[in-house]
Amino acid sequence: MSNNPDRYKMHPVRRSTHEVRIGSVTIGGNNPVAVQSMTNVPTLDTAACVRQVAAVRAAGGRIVRLTAQGPREAENLREIAGQLCRAGMADVALVADIHFRPDVALIAARYVDKVRINPGNYRDPGGELFRELLAVCRDRRVALRIGVNHGSLSPRIVERWGDTPEGMVESAMEFLRVCRGEGFDQAVVSMKSSNVRVMVAAYRLLVRQMDREGMTFPLHLGVTEAGDGMEGRVKSAVGIGSLLAEGIGDTIRVSLTEPPENEIPVGLMLADYFAAIRTDGDWYARGAGAGPGIAGYIDMCSKPDIIGTAGGESGVRRRATGETSGKTHTSGSSAESTSDDSGKGGGAVIPGGAGSSAESAPGESCPQVVPAQRLTDRVGNIGGGGTPLLYGELDAGALNGIRSGAVMVPESPQDTDVPAGYYWERQIWTGAAGRPVLLAREYTLTDAERFFVRAAADFGMPLLDGLADAVRLRNSVSLEWPAGEPVSEDRVALAIMQAARVRISHTEYIACPGCGRTQYDLQGTLAEIRRRTNHLKGLKIGVMGCIVNGPGEMADADYGYVGEGAGRVSLYKGRQLVRRAVPEQDAVEALVGIIKENGDWQEP
Repeated sequence: MSNNPDRYKMHPVRRSTHEVRIGSVTIGGNNPVAVQSMTNVPTLDTAACVRQVAAVRAAGGRIVRLTAQGPREAENLREIAGQLCRAGMADVALVADIHFRPDVALIAARYVDKVRINPGNYRDPGGELFRELLAVCRDRRVALRIGVNHGSLSPRIVERWGDTPEGMVESAMEFLRVCRGEGFDQAVVSMKSSNVRVMVAAYRLLVRQMDREGMTFPLHLGVTEAGDGMEGRVKSAVGIGSLLAEGIGDTIRVSLTEPPENEIPVGLMLADYFAAIRTDGDWYARGAGAGPGIAGYIDMCSKPDIIGTAGGESGVRRRATGETSGKTHTSGSSAESTSDDSGKGGGAVIPGGAGSSAESAPGESCPQVVPAQRLTDRVGNIGGGGTPLLYGELDAGALNGIRSGAVMVPESPQDTDVPAGYYWERQIWTGAAGRPVLLAREYTLTDAERFFVRAAADFGMPLLDGLADAVRLRNSVSLEWPAGEPVSEDRVALAIMQAARVRISHTEYIACPGCGRTQYDLQGTLAEIRRRTNHLKGLKIGVMGCIVNGPGEMADADYGYVGEGAGRVSLYKGRQLVRRAVPEQDAVEALVGIIKENGDWQEP
């Protein structure tokens, strides 16, 4: 086998976009992927905003967004911009975040470098307010972000398209067509969701539609309400990394329920990891896809066989494969599993892909984590033994071995780039002819955060696209996260699977990062809710700063905790409001009570 690392290098075509200038920062074209964040203090608190912008800048971020929920906040952006300029930080691009009130965007556009609007807040994309905003932006050379969120589509879009990726795409395209008609090209688009599968599907569909209509607007990537800690970083890396690996994305924001400056290092890790993507290569020409374009055109709608367990006996569970069509509904394609963290367990719903509502037959199991110390035994129990191969070593004899019943265990060297790895995973899956595929990768990283961000970026795409039945990841160096707590490789693998919605093994927290609209201790409350509920495997709990990011953005959460105003919280069961205006000091206990009332509580 060759040890030449160049053997494993492939450079997919980065999607061609035109340049958009945001203050002193230019994105799109051949510019590096830009990393940004958002303040979480009140926009009327000028000093606090300036301090947070400075912290983000010191961490390496050059684009910072601030909420402008009303005219007073929008007007104060002028004072914030002035203080930053006087402090020598004029190189930071300021973005105004507008919700509910399109008229406020007209004020904010006079003072910032970019305005982010939500199409769901405009009754008519071709109406007077939007055209007036385009005129102001053109005159002041202000950029615009068309920021579509899965949970806040307009009633008109939902009525026709449902709460789906297709609806998200149509919502964005309506506004982009108006921009093109008005000769305004300084627009950026985002398609955010807290469900990674929905998010990735929406961006892929959007790229297709823009290509059909000859549009080259840059894309802003992000998984909204990703949460905090290791899980928040993994969830963001699965979604953002999968798209960057396909050449999609010009600027990114990692949304963490933590101080804003904590988001920047994670974003830089992802941007730097995929910096090898070039415009001088053709991934498709080397067999990675079925047609011209980028790898993003691979739909998440095929599933291979599943390695799993049933009744304590290892075995292979068959599942029909093939593409399906239709809409991806609000719930996405989550997999509810009774399995424990060791990879042993009972039946589960196997997710279809975007555009698929297929489910597994009773008794089938989710993709498995195969810890390093159990690899030989686990593969042996499945049957046929393992065939360890390096990516790039797939000759006819190896494929014949897979067809005769061997389980494929591809070993990837650390210096294999992600696109190359994904290319070989597709070849393995195709050549396996129905046999289960186990993907393995070993790292030698000395930083825990970098380890699980890279692992999530590596394994996210094949899991989302149904190309893996089992995974094994390990790091040759012992790591801790946070300080004093050893990193469990199995836990990281399970977090990656949960982010990809192929295996649900623990409580998931859909938590927004907070902004100037938040009027309670969001980070402290999330920590307390996690402490009280993290033993409830399979539940999804939304913790949202305000009603703007409330019921819609936590669309598929089982329970929700939503800030309503100063010291008040509303509690939800699904999308149903259960209790309104609960005093903050009583709200966590009230949430636990609602979970108990609905029969979803288990004692720790």
